[in-house]
Amino acid sequence: MGTLLEVNHLKKYFPIKKGLLRRQAGAVKAVDDVSFSVGECETFGVVGESGCGKSTTGRSILRLLEPTSGEVKFDGVDVCKLSPEEMRKFRKHMQIVFQDPMSSLDPRWTVDKILAEPLKLHTDMTAAQVDDRVKELMEEVGLPSYHAYKYPHEFSGGQRQRIGIAKALSLNPRFIVCDEPVSALDVSIQSQVLNLMKDLQEKYKLTYLFISHDLSVVKYISDRIAVMYLGRIVELAKADELFAHMLHPYTQALISAIPLPDPHIKRDRIVLSGDVPNPSAPPSGCTFHERCAHCKQICKEARPEFKEVFPGHYVACHLYD
Repeated sequence: MGTLLEVNHLKKYFPIKKGLLRRQAGAVKAVDDVSFSVGECETFGVVGESGCGKSTTGRSILRLLEPTSGEVKFDGVDVCKLSPEEMRKFRKHMQIVFQDPMSSLDPRWTVDKILAEPLKLHTDMTAAQVDDRVKELMEEVGLPSYHAYKYPHEFSGGQRQRIGIAKALSLNPRFIVCDEPVSALDVSIQSQVLNLMKDLQEKYKLTYLFISHDLSVVKYISDRIAVMYLGRIVELAKADELFAHMLHPYTQALISAIPLPDPHIKRDRIVLSGDVPNPSAPPSGCTFHERCAHCKQICKEARPEFKEVFPGHYVACHLYD
């Protein structure tokens, strides 16, 4: 399988404006020089604590947020250079499943109208074909087709997320950004939704960018995982490799916080000191150095290069220079 998505030096800065004239006094560097690629039919996981830029990265790739700079190539096409009209036509190839299914579904519309809307906008289907496709989508995500005439509030959280997945599938996309799709669900429902997503991926040859703060969930569904900290990727490797040989001190701290199912087994917990720095004024050098137990003088002065330490295993840390 070839590369479907290629992200090069992506940045997304939000301006900080002050004063009566609202002049820009700085910027929040939500995504700061992120590069990676995703292969066809691959699930690429992105993890990190809240505020690290995971969701902003996903939305910038889809141009739901306009990137400040950088390049996003989807199947060889630079998405950032498309005109609004070209982007509208291109969106059928790239979809998103949002974190909160209730806020992403219009409460005034029944589910059949919600699922039919993208079909009416982007296809030439007749009304009968649209109705058939809506019923097919409901069955595809494990819901009876007659439930399509209900409103979103009449469903449980897990059912609403299934509807969100059906909406993303409606135009037969090749790539779906999954923005913490199971974080608002009970654990038992999480497993059902994750298994559904894996089945759909196998059936329709889908490619996922799976965003989450739950490392256990990401390990289960992802082929490769990127760890983000303060707008930058600090480590990237295959899922099993990352958990077996975590290199970056931040990754080590995250994995040490995963609860173990056996109460008799204890894991040495790495507790980070201090708080996440202000993204509008990140520290010099390595942005993690203020919380790192292995901090050296060079960490405070020079930004570490993101490089391949082992085959397929990349890290940005001076410990591996």
